[in-house]
Amino acid sequence: KYFPPAPGQGAICIESRIGDGDVEKMLAAIHDVPTGQALACERAFLAALDGSCRTPIAGHATISGESLSFAGLIISPDGTASHEVRLDGPARDAARIGAEAAKAVRARAGVTFFDSWA
Repeated sequence: KYFPPAPGQGAICIESRIGDGDVEKMLAAIHDVPTGQALACERAFLAALDGSCRTPIAGHATISGESLSFAGLIISPDGTASHEVRLDGPARDAARIGAEAAKAVRARAGVTFFDSWA
């Protein structure tokens, strides 16, 4: 059985000031577009579930050409219940796919599933 990692694992990020054109030009030369798309999907999944590094959420997006495949998983803190989701779509829609995956897994889990996360 496939168990996806925590969202964003393995991606290297460089933080910079917003609007700093000189730094943005330098970073554009090393930016990997498929990695950025995968990360956008995974982060949208995490954000839509109001997740953090302390919530049992897993998600992994892969890019192949212009296509994105996403696998997500939420687990109850005690490990007794889990819900998986898989979505595919155009890589250019990465953030939308992540948010839709979160909406689908939230609906499948039900409203009370997240009560134990507080």
